[in-house]
Amino acid sequence: MSQALGEIIKVNLRNPRRVVVRVKSLKDNAVIEERKTPASLTMSYLVLPPEHKLPAMAQLLEKLEPRPQRAIAFFASCFSVKYFAMVLPSILPPGYSVVPFHGKMEPPARERSFARFTGSSSPSILLSEPTPFGRPSAH
Repeated sequence: MSQALGEIIKVNLRNPRRVVVRVKSLKDNAVIEERKTPASLTMSYLVLPPEHKLPAMAQLLEKLEPRPQRAIAFFASCFSVKYFAMVLPSILPPGYSVVPFHGKMEPPARERSFARFTGSSSPSILLSEPTPFGRPSAH
């Protein structure tokens, strides 16, 4: 993640968390390349007025080639995640499943949602909020 993207995240999210992933390419048990993110990971953001955000998200997902197998959309609160989990299926391109994941879900429900997202064989979008792991937050 670039420094500029890190600054945007700090401005727009309350209590952001940074996750670092290291990927090693191996050939004959020797490390060829070590990367902080997988080569296939694409991060995007758009700055839009609120009324344009959902149509732009649907349009972006429709036009991306190759079609993303998994995507994560961040929302401001648990309530937003619940609301958009009901609204987005009618707006998104056909074939996408929507998986809610937020801090007010019971731990077993969060685990099921995450497993559903990571194990999905069709394109899926995980809807999350800044503190989905049960940390205290102001909702």
